Amino acid sequence: MKKIIVITLGIMLILSACQNDPKTMVNPDNIKQSNWILNENGELFPTQGDIFILSKDSAANFFDTIRWSPADFGYSAATTYSIQMALEKDDGTVTAFKTVASTNAPFYAFSVSELNQCILNGGGLKRTLNNMIVRISASIGTSYQAVLSDEHNFTVTTYSTDPDLLYFVSAVTNDTTGAEHIFAKNWDSSYDGFAYIPYGKDGIWLVEDTNTDGTKWGIASSDAQGGTLSLVKEADGGQPIMPGAFGTGDVETSFVDSGYYRVYVNVATTEPNKRIQIYRFYDDFFVCGQRNMNYKEWGESMSIQFPKMPAWNVNGTGNPDDYYIWGTGAKLTYYPDERVWKSNMVYVPKFQTAAGVPPQAENSTLPFQFKLRANWIGTFNIDTGAATYTWQNAANLGGRTTDMVNDDGSQTGPIGGSGTGPSNPGNGNITINTYAGYYYFVIHLNEYPCRYELIPATTE
Repeated sequence: MKKIIVITLGIMLILSACQNDPKTMVNPDNIKQSNWILNENGELFPTQGDIFILSKDSAANFFDTIRWSPADFGYSAATTYSIQMALEKDDGTVTAFKTVASTNAPFYAFSVSELNQCILNGGGLKRTLNNMIVRISASIGTSYQAVLSDEHNFTVTTYSTDPDLLYFVSAVTNDTTGAEHIFAKNWDSSYDGFAYIPYGKDGIWLVEDTNTDGTKWGIASSDAQGGTLSLVKEADGGQPIMPGAFGTGDVETSFVDSGYYRVYVNVATTEPNKRIQIYRFYDDFFVCGQRNMNYKEWGESMSIQFPKMPAWNVNGTGNPDDYYIWGTGAKLTYYPDERVWKSNMVYVPKFQTAAGVPPQAENSTLPFQFKLRANWIGTFNIDTGAATYTWQNAANLGGRTTDMVNDDGSQTGPIGGSGTGPSNPGNGNITINTYAGYYYFVIHLNEYPCRYELIPATTE
């Protein structure tokens, strides 16, 4: 019984203390905001000044330390200081303030890379002169409204290590949020990449993410024909790209309501002829592999394989029972929500075999290799397995022979074209360095650099 009384008294004392907690008696009129501590020239960055250029070559270096006076809430409390930034646009409007860093101390030390990222997170644009506004938000918790300091302005030119983006913007929404894009890896307004555009019926404008003046690029006529078309600014009479542009019919050089494309665009200021080329994936995108006659996907040479392979007389007997579908490759399906291409589960061998009636012995001196192709066109002789074929321009992608194998048995690596595409590993066959077995191919073309994953179907 005494223990119960003691516990009850203890709880009452705790409740009484909470009721008298000085936090509940803070007088907002007595709160003192933080104030910036400036140098003798009235600048926030004491050693660098308030007009500066950030360079990616100095990204790892220390930049400067900014300071402010502690906020006073009328009693000793743990205070969180949030550094908030916003961009003042050329028209004088200001974007919403965003918290870019937090600390419990009345100062913050920036490296070059962190300050650059904070400015971009706060609304600034990469590789552009930005007029930024910064303030301090001081808080002692959720019970009280945060207290804001005065605002301070500074001017900075940022850098970026990411490639520039060129958006394919719906002419109906005119919104870059979530819009498909390709890349300029050299930051030179020369863009190259792959994009799925499901809103082609709206019409498409091209908009650079570095754009600051609202420029939209189109073509002279919405359905102009040609493998390469000149680009014209909307302000100069350019029209959005509509279905039927570039070419008519089910061909690679055609723009349709919904499609997947390889696109080249050059709008560099030094280029007098701004232009666009597109190649549509109008037929299957798939993995073709070096010959291994023991598995239907890899039967016959990799140049003949394609997912629509007809049944042919692999045994050469003329007997209808000996006709098989042999040499389909591994078809890839696009998943727009994930922005990746995936295959079904497929057996991936370690080595190649000779041609002939299966089964054939594998040759341990010839590693199995693969490439990625789209738009195979040709004719096929179902009695002999011979083919007359060609590859169109949408995709003929290779990589390296030395790609890494992860601890789980998966293999990953970059993929590219002739060395001038969105990744630059070259265009050779990609060697299977992992174990033979069942795998899924996962292909990432909508990012930079492009890459593949070979993922085991089961992991022990």
